[in-house]
Amino acid sequence: MNKGDYVVATKYLDGDPGDQFCVGFYAGSYDHYGQMRHLVVDGECKNFRHNGFRRCETVSSERGSWLVEHMNIIERYGDRYSVWDWVHAPWGAWIGA
Repeated sequence: MNKGDYVVATKYLDGDPGDQFCVGFYAGSYDHYGQMRHLVVDGECKNFRHNGFRRCETVSSERGSWLVEHMNIIERYGDRYSVWDWVHAPWGAWIGA
């Protein structure tokens, strides 16, 4: 990933929507006791999580916008689907959600 890439990041690797997650811009990474942490910022360059995120992947602006618009649904169905299920689902799979 490069600085400025549009990304989705989760606090833990499993992507449980009950834990902190975000859609934002990649700001870099650092080593935290042997574990890579990713820094993600909002449009005003403010960190979403100062201790970083454990998992981070680039997304298209279209997918990222959809995720932001549907965060309430993602959180509501957190007992069934991880954030990564929503990120990697084929377009149209969540139309009814």
